[in-house]
Amino acid sequence: MPTEEAMLTAFLDDIVAHPEDPSLWLILADWLDERDDPRTELVRQSWSLLHEPHHPEFEQREARVQELISDGTIPVVPQLKLGEFEFSWIAPGSFLMGSPQDEAEREDNEGQHPVTISRGFWLGTHLVTQGQWKDWMPTNRSGFTRDGEYSDRVERLSDAEIERLPVEGMSHAEALEFCQKLKQKFRQPVRLPTEAEWELACRPGTTTPFHFGSSLNGHQANCDGTMPYGTREQGPYAYRTVPVGLYPPNPHGLYDLHGNVREWCQDLYLRELHELPEVDPVSTTGDGHVARGECWIANAAWCRVAYRVTPSSRTGDSLTGFRLCI
Repeated sequence: MPTEEAMLTAFLDDIVAHPEDPSLWLILADWLDERDDPRTELVRQSWSLLHEPHHPEFEQREARVQELISDGTIPVVPQLKLGEFEFSWIAPGSFLMGSPQDEAEREDNEGQHPVTISRGFWLGTHLVTQGQWKDWMPTNRSGFTRDGEYSDRVERLSDAEIERLPVEGMSHAEALEFCQKLKQKFRQPVRLPTEAEWELACRPGTTTPFHFGSSLNGHQANCDGTMPYGTREQGPYAYRTVPVGLYPPNPHGLYDLHGNVREWCQDLYLRELHELPEVDPVSTTGDGHVARGECWIANAAWCRVAYRVTPSSRTGDSLTGFRLCI
């Protein structure tokens, strides 16, 4: 008789093997419900956001998903491990990339564009950390180290805590070099996500400026909470990066998509999103590479899902890191 953990793994394996059959998520929810598993409601409501976007109760269901995760419910998602790296499964899907015209403080490079990602993929559950980087690369130029630019801001952290900070300071090319080393080691197509893949993974059916809702003041993600968005209440400002995974995940089980460090994508920066293909878009022409998610020093408005920026691809900076994609 298989254990319940083995049965859950089998359900999740089926979901990955048959992404064309969304009913498998509802079968999983029924199985969890039979066991009075508190995650049942999150599975059902998350499924509804992805597959019933025009339901008259969409906004209430969206708010309920965000409430459940804020209260500590951990998403049930297929996961993959490669050594010390963890990945969450992102199913193929369609969504509106960018932000609606009535979203406060939106930029003029966020015009909405319908996008379909035709194949599922695995995305790093966490940002790549300094400890992981040091295991594979000869030089760590992160600002938040014992001898880095911001050494005074981490002097009270233990060595173990510093190793859990997201790595930053690498160029786009160095991030690709890191991916190549893992690709050779694990014999898996490790790469950076495309900009569209990143946004699909960040949104998981939600339409609010952040996957956790419509406001941010430093309590929900690591940013400059003294410059809040969607609320007048100011919040904390850490003045540095923080160890990965301190804030609740999104419904895909991904952490730190907003704030901490912005994340390199594959794409070169294309100002007008509508110039991208609608299916599996990736920009191969443009000025510099795109990063998404913003960072520890950013005001909250810049941490919105749709916000787009182009850091220096050649040198990197203490604001930019990355997560892995397969």
